[in-house]
Amino acid sequence: MSTTTLFTGATGALGSLLLPQILKQSGDTWCLVRPSTRQTAKERFSSMFPNIREPLVCSGNITLPQCGVSFDRDAEMLI
Repeated sequence: MSTTTLFTGATGALGSLLLPQILKQSGDTWCLVRPSTRQTAKERFSSMFPNIREPLVCSGNITLPQCGVSFDRDAEMLI
């Protein structure tokens, strides 16, 4: 059975160590990544993990309501 995982904290110290294992064990993996002032979420993820097959990256922030994700704008990611 394939599973879908939403992973927050991938760009942090502990998350960056856990991410390779999660990618091996999960079907589809979504990473909620906070963009920086200079990089989009996807650019930030790619610069931190150049050798990891890229999971689905969603720009957001867990400190904001609905994790900063606009479900009207980003509804296609939920399908």
